[in-house]
Amino acid sequence: MTDNLYQQLADNRGEQIVIIEKDAINNADQIKLIELREQEREILKKLNAGPFVLEKQWTQSTNIARTKYIPEQSILEVEFNNGGIYHYADFPEDKWKELLLTDSIGTFLARRIKGVHLSQQIQSATI
Repeated sequence: MTDNLYQQLADNRGEQIVIIEKDAINNADQIKLIELREQEREILKKLNAGPFVLEKQWTQSTNIARTKYIPEQSILEVEFNNGGIYHYADFPEDKWKELLLTDSIGTFLARRIKGVHLSQQIQSATI
């Protein structure tokens, strides 16, 4: 079966799609084929979801300049208009996606982040 497998780099994130030739020989190969096709479908779903935004500017906010998500560490970074920067720990990717869609970053910060996630001041206000 391994002779029938080809790996192709799907994108610059290093994800791979496994392409199988149709001549699976036995039941074990057929089961593996089904599993690999399911993995391929999941990867394609991710690729078709569009680029993952890691930073957003908040031009309409009177208090917040930008937010940045660091997925490897599950940290949300918030930079305020006064120059202060805070990190919020254990910030899940699903909540980041919600944050990107919010109408008011200030309200979202007050209701869904402050007091929920451990925070650390990274930089003091400069203004």
